[in-house]
Amino acid sequence: MLRQTLESMNVADARAQETSREKRLSPSGARGTIRSNAPGSSDSAVDAGLRRERSKPMTANQDPSATLFCLFGTVDGQYCSFPLTEGRHQLGSDRSSTLRIRERGISRRHAELEVTGDHLVIQDSGSKNGTLVNGRLVSTPERLEVGDELRFGPVTLVLGRIEAEDSELGLALGLDGNDPTTTDLRLNETTLLTRAAPAAEGLDWVEAFWRRLTRRRTGDLQAALELLVRVSESSSGCWVEWARPGDGPTILAASGELGHLPPEPQLRRRADRPGELVDEASEDRMAVAMRTADGELFAIALWGGSGRRAALRPLLRLAVLLAEPFRNEPTASDGPISRVEPESELSWPEGILVGAAPTMARLYDEMRPLVQADLPVLITGETGVGKEHLARTLHLSCHRRDRPFVAVHCAAIPTELLEAELFGIARGVATGVEARKGKFAEADGGTLFLDEIGDMPAGLQVKLLRALQDKEVQPLGAAPIAIDVRIVAATNTFLLEQIEQGSFRRDLYYRLAGFVLQVPPLRERIEDLSALIAHFLRRHNAESGKNIRGLTVKALRLMTRHAWPGNVRELEHEVRRLAYVCPDGRAIDSGMLSRHIGQSTETAAVDDFELDLDTKSLDQYLEATERRVVSAALNQTAGNQSQAAKLLGVSRNGLSKRLQRLAIDPREFAAHEQERQPGDTEPSNQARASSNRGA
Repeated sequence: MLRQTLESMNVADARAQETSREKRLSPSGARGTIRSNAPGSSDSAVDAGLRRERSKPMTANQDPSATLFCLFGTVDGQYCSFPLTEGRHQLGSDRSSTLRIRERGISRRHAELEVTGDHLVIQDSGSKNGTLVNGRLVSTPERLEVGDELRFGPVTLVLGRIEAEDSELGLALGLDGNDPTTTDLRLNETTLLTRAAPAAEGLDWVEAFWRRLTRRRTGDLQAALELLVRVSESSSGCWVEWARPGDGPTILAASGELGHLPPEPQLRRRADRPGELVDEASEDRMAVAMRTADGELFAIALWGGSGRRAALRPLLRLAVLLAEPFRNEPTASDGPISRVEPESELSWPEGILVGAAPTMARLYDEMRPLVQADLPVLITGETGVGKEHLARTLHLSCHRRDRPFVAVHCAAIPTELLEAELFGIARGVATGVEARKGKFAEADGGTLFLDEIGDMPAGLQVKLLRALQDKEVQPLGAAPIAIDVRIVAATNTFLLEQIEQGSFRRDLYYRLAGFVLQVPPLRERIEDLSALIAHFLRRHNAESGKNIRGLTVKALRLMTRHAWPGNVRELEHEVRRLAYVCPDGRAIDSGMLSRHIGQSTETAAVDDFELDLDTKSLDQYLEATERRVVSAALNQTAGNQSQAAKLLGVSRNGLSKRLQRLAIDPREFAAHEQERQPGDTEPSNQARASSNRGA
């Protein structure tokens, strides 16, 4: 692992030296692409030339660290960015323009920009108000440099650089509503695509797939895909489309972390007639593509499950045929869905997204036999995995659903009050004390959820054990009363270890653990991450009053690779923060992520490694590591050497000497602005251009 890490560091260092003369302008708050051609916004002044609102690939067939030229600026009061890919780009107000800016003073065909390798040339197209570069009128083709200020009529844009992965959407949200919805995934189908099943079993799969696909009038590619990924025992998958030859791929729906996409030219050559299906396979990928009637290429790709391709191929071909009519419909959940299907055995609480990962499917299978029994259940798992949600699911799914569900957090209530909270207290026990029902009495006939049961004081454990044995509780200062409750307890500690240490009673453990459910951490159900992010983002879009379009490829990749020690709770808090940090109408990019998430893959510890001292010396390893640490400090401080020196714990002169020795130009980092907090205003185009010229 160390060899791979150091090789990637050396490659990055070499690339940095080759491009050190260029300053990369990529303000962290302005890296997502603005696309304003969504339904309902046809009169917007901004149109980045994208004809349909679609997700972009999570992993493009290009160097993920590559950068693109990009124009940054404010159009019609909206801060936006226009990435420029290889080739020609027409800027103007005309519908056919690649970069369409519909604002007074912009000619129908205003200017043309051409990207060839590392060169960008601009030429005025005979516009009425002219094209200006740094205040000079352009009369002949002129090569642009990073930091140049371009003026088209009333609009001023600044040329910078943007990472390719932060110019593409990896996860897109529908723009026609921000209401939180559930994905209501049915995970009880047992038919596997991975075996040569009898014909009837195959027909069962077709029925399940079709129900997922058509459960909504506009279709649901996401739900259908998640079924395919799960039952085929694949690690990830996606529906993908190529509009025209040479166009980049568009991800219509994705599940899990995607690998390399199948080569579009090869698929297109083989599928040369409308309706023709072709198969493609690599060492870890299986794909089926179809040439549509309008000449587009529509495909499904699955990663993993390489040993079962013979059984997968005919079923994937059928899946593509069934799904193709729905490819032009939005895939995000765009309306309330019935939270429980009639034949489902589990009833989910309102607003809960049901996981599709194999680990969660197994957990739900374990829960189903428990729903109609009064067997006490102990739910274990790390903090933040959603143990209370599962307890509520058990309650809503059983015959006690019409009776109360009462939750008690045993660690949050002081020890001296917990007994009265659980069992109740009679009037007059102490001066001024009024009678109060305990939680057992409140939950009579229903379910009592005891959260963090491992933190219950030892003295109270005895009374709880007695209440469970006798099915009655004794309020403080009152006679015993009979109770009828189902106990569901939860803990994030190892109770068996506490028993050995003497801090938890063994007899109480066996009273509570009639059945033990182990909830997997988020890192073991990473297939659900994209759906969870979209689910939380819709919820907090409504809370923040914003319309956030989704996440860029790089942001989604970094979030996928983060360990999430706080699990789903940590993920929701991060998504909520992002909903407030991200400007309205923009996509969340990697620069907006919390630093510990954005840097997790860069600074991950290497536990197991093998040195290659035949090709590199210890000094070379140390120098490469030093260069990366110093560069990270400069990036964090936007090139400010004094602040970077403080971060590194060295003097400014000491840092200056290191920069000379490592051949690092601090001005290269001057354009990397620090993360802006909610409410901060965007820097002016003029200030940004001046900053770039200073580099």
